[in-house]
Amino acid sequence: MTIIVNHDYTTGADANIDAYTEDGFTYIYNLGSGSNIVVSAANDRAQPAAALGDLAARLSGAGLPTGDQEIIATLQADSNGSTTVNARCATSGNLGNWYSIYVDIGVANESQLYRFDNGAFNLIDDADLFNGAGSRTARLRVTGAGATVTCEWQINATTTQTFADTAATRKTSGVPGIGAYTLTAAAVWIDNLTVDDLVAAGGVVPVLLHHDRARWAA
Repeated sequence: MTIIVNHDYTTGADANIDAYTEDGFTYIYNLGSGSNIVVSAANDRAQPAAALGDLAARLSGAGLPTGDQEIIATLQADSNGSTTVNARCATSGNLGNWYSIYVDIGVANESQLYRFDNGAFNLIDDADLFNGAGSRTARLRVTGAGATVTCEWQINATTTQTFADTAATRKTSGVPGIGAYTLTAAAVWIDNLTVDDLVAAGGVVPVLLHHDRARWAA
């Protein structure tokens, strides 16, 4: 297990997400363009710049995991939308393919796991983990590249959810990323992004041994 990315989005001037670089890694839009997502100098976090619906940007740079990977970030959700952590984002062809954790505070099972299939939004698992509007630490781990892709996900220190994806459209490779769904400009945001390559150090580490336990405080 190797931490590849550690982004706190600290910047001296506002920057479009696809013009932002930290630790040698940049972002490329899978859904959106230009100033749709901005890294804010005032807040040191990434946030949608307008009410634009769904947005997604994948990480780009040498050494990113394309197979087994874990993405952790602080997500903000309220009645205007949510930010997301994404896994196995497509890097070529139809870019509308990835896994995503989303929070919808308007439904009973607020925490939701989506699979994006050629631009179509498919809810594949959900759970009551979020407990209302606010910011929470979200974790998405995706492993396997054969007949079953395993998605393991968690909000704060809640019970880990596991979904075994055997669909023909399961994602067997791709890079990590971020995203958002928003109805109001800058209403939601993402911060403190880390990406772990679960293969680089020779194995997968159980979640209770994660490198940053302090972030799992409820």
